[in-house]
Amino acid sequence: MDKKSWYSNRFLRFAISLPIVFLVILPLMRKFMMSGHEDRLNNRACVEESNASDILIQGVIIEKYLIARKLRKFKYLDGKDTIDSELLLFETSKVYDFVHVGDTLSKSVGSLALKLKRANLDTVLVLDYSCDHEAIKENIK
Repeated sequence: MDKKSWYSNRFLRFAISLPIVFLVILPLMRKFMMSGHEDRLNNRACVEESNASDILIQGVIIEKYLIARKLRKFKYLDGKDTIDSELLLFETSKVYDFVHVGDTLSKSVGSLALKLKRANLDTVLVLDYSCDHEAIKENIK
C-alpha cells in the first residue's frame, strides 16, 4: 500500500483517529461532567442531616427493613401509632446496624443525639450524615 492510498482510505483514517478520540477527549469529558459532583453529594448529605435534626422520635422499634438499593428504614410504635421512619435512610455511622427490634428510641427536635435503651444497655448514639460544614461555608463565600 503506497502513501497516497493510505491517506485516501477513509476506513484507515477512521480506525486510527477513533482511539485518539477515546484516549484524549473522553477523559476530558468525564472530568467536566464530574466537576461539582462532590459538592452535590455534600449538599445532599447536609440536607439529610438538617431533615434528621427536625424529627422527633419517642418509641419502640417494631420492625427494621431494607428497601431498594439497601436504604435503611424502620417502624416504631409511638404510643398507639405505628410510624414508618426514614431517619436512618442515608445515615453513615452504622446506627442502623446497632439498633434492634425492641429497642426504645428517643430523639428530640434540633438534635442528632439518639438515646437508645435496651434491657442491658442505655446509651446515646450520634447520627452522622457525612455533611462537610466547612465545604458548605466555602461555597457560600
